[in-house]
Amino acid sequence: MSPESNAYRVAFRPVPFDVRSPGWSAPWCQSKLHSAQRPSPAGLQKIVEGMEAMGKLLHHINKLSALLAGMALMFVALSITYSVLIRSAGGCSPIWVTQVNEYAMVWITFLAAAWLLPGDQHVSVELLVARLGPRGKAVCRFGGDIVGTLLCGALCYLGTLCTWENFRNGVIDVQSIDVPKAYILVVIPYGFLLLFLGFLHKAWKDWGQLSTTSESKQISSKRTE
Repeated sequence: MSPESNAYRVAFRPVPFDVRSPGWSAPWCQSKLHSAQRPSPAGLQKIVEGMEAMGKLLHHINKLSALLAGMALMFVALSITYSVLIRSAGGCSPIWVTQVNEYAMVWITFLAAAWLLPGDQHVSVELLVARLGPRGKAVCRFGGDIVGTLLCGALCYLGTLCTWENFRNGVIDVQSIDVPKAYILVVIPYGFLLLFLGFLHKAWKDWGQLSTTSESKQISSKRTE
């Protein structure tokens, strides 16, 4: 055999393949695919730091919004009490009390909604979820977070469009006091934006708990084997 043919065979020697898996599964190809699919530790660290920073920022914004909602609720209680006392004394209550309190109820709802989310203080029905195991509950929580994120994102977008439309057209809510309708509606996209970010952050935390539950289940199953 000539040296040229040996050199040809060495240069074009076939790469060993794993016949147990279909397609291109050479060791060098597998390492390239794994390195491309797995995010680097630095990238994961940046994601974790970003989510933690977003959680802290949301916590402070939600506390401020809840404080404003509490002040608005106190104003509603005091204004209604004042109106009742004035009528009991034979006077005329202010004409703006009912209208302003109607607006205040909308603002109170959307200012405080995101503040209740991290502690799971919203109303929930758990007749079916209570019968599930730890992994089933974690899956349901994560699925609810994803659905909440999508819905609140869509409602924030639609609320923004509606508010901008009323602001651009100069729509006025004509009652005892003429108020631009955009000033009343602006709290709706604001509240849904906080809920969107809150559900997103909650989904990230629940995904970590779901992964921990899966790992612990695998470890326990291996020990039993």
